[in-house]
Amino acid sequence: MFHKPEIKTESVPISTVEEFAAKWELEIKKRDLKFSDRISYKSNIKHLIIPAMGHKLLTDVDYPLQKGFVCQKAEGTYSRARFIKIKENERQKLILEAMCIYREDR
Repeated sequence: MFHKPEIKTESVPISTVEEFAAKWELEIKKRDLKFSDRISYKSNIKHLIIPAMGHKLLTDVDYPLQKGFVCQKAEGTYSRARFIKIKENERQKLILEAMCIYREDR
């Protein structure tokens, strides 16, 4: 009475992250986005995502991989920002000390 549907076994090629990113970039150009946003997306893909996981198949990109990638980038950014802040604080302290010494000499 019921007809069982045929299951097609045709294999669909799975894209890598890099291949998908190229297609996505073409699609994103069609959207109403600011030029600076598109440049930012393109830069993040080119300099961060592709080197880290461009060779992976889309089916291999799961939550643990994404979480590891984001946490690693956040840690690197935080460490660098903290280093810059420490250097900036040291520079400001030296400037203030120099100003105090100059004022005392007068």
